[in-house]
Amino acid sequence: MKTKILYLSFFAFLMASCGNKAEVKNEEVAKAQYECPMKCTDSLFSEPGKCSVCEMDLVEISNN
Repeated sequence: MKTKILYLSFFAFLMASCGNKAEVKNEEVAKAQYECPMKCTDSLFSEPGKCSVCEMDLVEISNN
């Protein structure tokens, strides 16, 4: 009986932790992303700055 309770508790913990990971991914998607206006690199950046190739200021892109 104790082992069944232990297994059920562990299973509930795993299910709860999987749900939290999905929420974190959705929050990350909602953050602003920046790209080079010249499109000289396919990289997306999470913070404003300068392009590593052409040194232009990165521009914010919409997540729509």
